[in-house]
Formats: sequence, C-alpha cells, structure tokens
Amino acid sequence: MTSSIHIMAGEEPHRSGLAPWLMDMIRETSQWGVPQSMIDKMFEPLYFKDERPPSRGERLPKKRGSSLGESSTERKGKKKKNGATEEMEGGIEGQKQPQKTFAVDTSTEVAVTTNRRSPNRTGSQSGYSSPSPVNASESETLTIQEKYAKANYEQPEWYKNIKTTGISWTQWVKQRKPSNVQAEKSLQRIRECIERCENEKSPNLRPKIFNELLDEIHKAEIKLDVDGKLLRKTFMLHESGIVRIFTSKVDFPWEIKADAIQLYHRWYQGIFTVDLLRGITRGRTANRSADSISANGKHSASYHGEGHLVLGQWWPTQLCTVRDGAHGSAQGGIYGKKDNGAYSIVLAGGNGYDDEDNGDDIWYSGTISKDPARTMVRNLNKDPQIGTDNACVTDNTQRLIESYGSKLPVRVIRSHNLSKKNIYRPVVGFRYDGLYEVVGYQHVNKEKGEIRFNLKRCPGQHPIRFQDNTARRPTKFEIEAYHKLKLND
Repeated sequence: MTSSIHIMAGEEPHRSGLAPWLMDMIRETSQWGVPQSMIDKMFEPLYFKDERPPSRGERLPKKRGSSLGESSTERKGKKKKNGATEEMEGGIEGQKQPQKTFAVDTSTEVAVTTNRRSPNRTGSQSGYSSPSPVNASESETLTIQEKYAKANYEQPEWYKNIKTTGISWTQWVKQRKPSNVQAEKSLQRIRECIERCENEKSPNLRPKIFNELLDEIHKAEIKLDVDGKLLRKTFMLHESGIVRIFTSKVDFPWEIKADAIQLYHRWYQGIFTVDLLRGITRGRTANRSADSISANGKHSASYHGEGHLVLGQWWPTQLCTVRDGAHGSAQGGIYGKKDNGAYSIVLAGGNGYDDEDNGDDIWYSGTISKDPARTMVRNLNKDPQIGTDNACVTDNTQRLIESYGSKLPVRVIRSHNLSKKNIYRPVVGFRYDGLYEVVGYQHVNKEKGEIRFNLKRCPGQHPIRFQDNTARRPTKFEIEAYHKLKLND
C-alpha cells in the first residue's frame, strides 16, 4: 500500500530550488495526502553542490539530505571545525525544527534621536497589534539608522486559522462577488511582478517592472475588494507573497518596501475596507470639523519617532491622522505632553503665522496666545521661575521648547492647506514627511508669546515624496478616491 505524508504547518520541506509558489501549493494540497514517493522525488536534489554528479548506472543513496558516499551515521557524527569551535553539521534525525519566521530587510532607514532614553514605540503606544517594522534602540549619537530587518513578519492568527477545505470555503468560492474575483487577478499580478523582478537579469529593464509593482501595491491599498479568504487563497501573507519583497535577494526600491509594509500592516490587522474614512463618524457640518472617531478606533500618538508609520503615508483629513496615531490633535498643529515635548506637528500655513518651509529646513510658528495676560498669570502660577521671555507662551508652544532641550525627534505632517506655491505641499490631504529635530527658536513677540522654531530633518531618511513620479504620495489612486469623497459630501 502506498504511504502518504502530511506537511504540518510551520514545517519546511527540504529545499530543492522549487519556486516558492509551487512549494506553497504542495503544502496546501498535501493535507489530502501525497504519495511519499512523489514528495521524495520533488524535494530530493539531484546532487549537492561541490559534488560530482552520479555516473550512469551508479546508485544514489536512499537517505535524503545525506552527502554522496556517506552513511547517515557518518554524516551525523561529522564535525566542521572553525577556529576553536566545532559545530555539528548533521543534527539529530527526525528532530522537529522550530517554526520559521521571516527576517525582513526592507532597507528603509529611519532616524531616531536618542540622547536620552526614548519611550518604547511599539505595542500599545503605536496602537498596532501587528509587529512594528522598526523598534527603537538607545544610542549616544544624534541619529541612528535602522532597517526593517529588526522585525519578524509572521502570518497573523486569523490567517493561519482559515481552512481551505470544507463547506464554508466551498460556499465562499461559489458566492464571491465579481469585484472579489477581479481583486484576485490584481493580487496575482503583484506576485507575478515580484517574480519577474527576481528573474530579470537586465538592470535596464527592472525599473519598468518596479513601476508596475508599485502601481499594483498602490491599487491594492485603495481600490481592491479583498477579504481574509482571498488573501489566503492567493498566499499573499505566505513567504511567497508580499513578504517576498522583504526577503528577496533583489534590491527593491525603498518606496516599494515602505508601501508594501503599510499594506502588510493593514492586512495583518484584518483591515480590508477601502473606505478612506473608516472608523470616522460623520458630523453635521459641511467642512467635516464636527467629525469624530468611533469607539476603539483611535490609536495613541504619544510616542517619539515614527513607530508604525512609513515615509509618505497619506490621509484624507487631519482626524484620520489622529485615528492612525500619526498626530494627536484633530485641529491643533502641535501635539505633545508636558515634560515629554512635542510628538508631532502639522504644517498647514494660515493667517498670522510666519512659517517658512524649505523641505529639510523649516521655520515653524508656535501657537499665539489669544489672551496673553491670562496666559501669563496662569504660567506664573504654575512656575514662578518661568521668566519674562516665556511668560505668555501657550502650552503647545512650550512643548516645542521642551523638544529643543531634549533633542527628541518630532514627526512632521504636511497639509494640503499650505500655500500652492509650496512645492512640498501634498496635492490633497495630509502626508507624513519624516522626523525633524528642533535645533533652535527665536522670540518674535514676547508680549503675545509668539515664537518661531527652526526644525531640521534628521539625517538617514529617504527623500520627501513630493516629486511628480511613481513614488509620490498621495498616489493617483488616493487622489481619485479623495475627489470622490468630496463629491459625496
């Protein structure tokens, strides 16, 4: 009788150079039982590197994974000497290997100011249950460069628990909407683009494929009608799916890696809706100033650094930046906490503020007190030693003064409300443009508490995504969706 083998979740079959999609398919179908002889044949290499191929008529050893001419006992006992250490080359046969996780390197670097202990930017502070792509560490220097390789990208539990057999799966396949079927084709194109990038040998032809891949990722973020079962059906959160962008030997452009990580985070959390205002309750005013975030829909913005954000991440309204933990104030330009400094600011221009935006170098005006006398009395009651220079300074402005002293980074978000002459202004909505350090400030009007702050962009970051190219945010799909949103007002 023919025996069969089942490949359990988390186990890796012997690698034989098979395409990742084929290995995923074998894992998928092996739950119904695949003959042992077929499995052996597929995963058995013809011969090992640095070994001669077998001559005609020569019998190959039956033991898979053993070197030619060696018994399994000899292989298990063989040691590889390296200096003063010796490591076993074979290991114990049949020993269960630990479940594999994906060590991801997106080559996307961020700057983190760390002249004092930085608060943890993961977990509840970033508000995301998915693994944060970058974890802060301590350093004595102004900035450090970290890569997304610090994170392990695993499949979420909801994804692992989806069964691709049974009545519920069969019913889902039969009852799928046409938009879901079309989305499957788009997801397959993402996989195909990744494979084409890996197989393309000519450096001159790769940029075109990169652009196609980035376009498909942007489309998936805004337009595709996906659900958990569709992601499972297309293996998008398997090693051969979107994670392959981070594990591949191909040096994918940083903007592809960044936007793929943003998409990965959405899917990891089970966010499949393409509604730009998800989690936002509509108010009655025409300008959306009365909108609110629904219960349990807000993520904390009280952390230094960029946390779960990616450079160029975009939102249609300022309230959406609050929802996702990029900024902490629905209307204010400065967000921070006492003794912690400012976490983020929004560049929006406006009358009465003498701001100057040169991209990597910004002069930003603090909040002007509407009642300087009352502000001065309140500040003197809280701190009699505050001094005359800062007596009329508002609380929000004081947060930026604290950031100047701490040297901790401040997130900068640019608004479409900036002057149209500003080349860094997003076409629509709000865009995260990286981390800046408050390097100085000057008093403009002490009686009103008016102060201008000089912020410089922290080194080690990728460029601001304002130029009219494929990397620009908002993308053409985001702009289109934004205008549709406005038409529905």
